[in-house]
Amino acid sequence: IYIASNFRPLDSLPPDGEVKKSAATATRTQFGAFSLPPNMPDVIVLDGEVADGFYQDFEKAISARPDAKIMLLNSPGGYVDSALAVAREVHSRGMATVVGDGMGCYSACSYIFFAGQPREADGELGVHQISAEVADLVLAQTTLSDVIDALNKFGVQQTVIVQMLRTPPEDMYVFSTTELTTWDVNHGGPVRIAKVDVPDVVPPVE
Repeated sequence: IYIASNFRPLDSLPPDGEVKKSAATATRTQFGAFSLPPNMPDVIVLDGEVADGFYQDFEKAISARPDAKIMLLNSPGGYVDSALAVAREVHSRGMATVVGDGMGCYSACSYIFFAGQPREADGELGVHQISAEVADLVLAQTTLSDVIDALNKFGVQQTVIVQMLRTPPEDMYVFSTTELTTWDVNHGGPVRIAKVDVPDVVPPVE
């Protein structure tokens, strides 16, 4: 089961953002779609699809940076089960989630965003219905119940969940600036990201 998306993968973080500038001065440690910016010691960055091995890559990232407090999200979405597994871990650790200005978090990525304590979207946050590769109504309903259960535990308002369920999988509902506030999508913020200069180059993980 996966989340269908009409958005292309976001290949890089915003060119004018601090994350992009940090990449010019030091190499990030990389675990699949996850990376550890050396000048953001509290941050794990998700920049890519929720694909095969996603949860395992997250485990490696969190093992390498066990005191991380913030997830910075830039993803078109992907596999539902993998995103929910990471979302539950983010929530249990009390991590904050951020969609930075110029970034996007769509489909399954939104589950990770909603797990944040606190959570803040300055970029785009999009949701829609789940979609299945095979016509298995029982499996689809089981997966949907897992999604709704997780969102309820994360304190997501019913209005947000209803909007997700009303949006076909081939479409994407992107929350407006007003909705982010009035529907309590952004919750408990603002989230401040500590930045320090680290001159040492960190080699990529094999």
